[in-house]
Amino acid sequence: MGAERCTIVHPVPTGCPCGDCVSPLETVLFEGVVAHSPAHSFRMNQKNRDYFDRQVERVLERLPPNVLDILQEVPIHVEDQPSESLMQELNIADPEELCAYFCGVPYGQPMGHEVHVPNHVTLFRRGIAAASRNARGNVCRHKLCREIRITILHELAHLHGMDEDEIADAGYA
Repeated sequence: MGAERCTIVHPVPTGCPCGDCVSPLETVLFEGVVAHSPAHSFRMNQKNRDYFDRQVERVLERLPPNVLDILQEVPIHVEDQPSESLMQELNIADPEELCAYFCGVPYGQPMGHEVHVPNHVTLFRRGIAAASRNARGNVCRHKLCREIRITILHELAHLHGMDEDEIADAGYA
């Protein structure tokens, strides 16, 4: 792993600044969450989409300039969940298991002769929201923003050719 790759890795403090979501002012219950059901499933309605997308904008505003430079070349798309075909390709049964997906050719790898789709990252609202839940099943804004940030940096690490083990070692698994 070269020095260029390390420029996108910025450690994020662990834990929730609101004290594990005990403050009712900081806890966001996504509409449609069945907080104590085994499925803990999120329905994405327009209110939840708008809230999530505002948090993505907050995170993007706070990313370091070198990461923002990369994002000029690698757009971020936001969808509720992965498509059925992507889930089958990745052998994923639950759409809440996938937070994002990098599509494209990592830097330094040959492009080959096949049709090349421009590099991009797709964030999945349901997966990130599920990963942001506390023990009671609530989604806190702080945890949601932290998970969005980690997910963006994780996917950009794939752009730089890092595999899952290297990303986990850097703290972005």
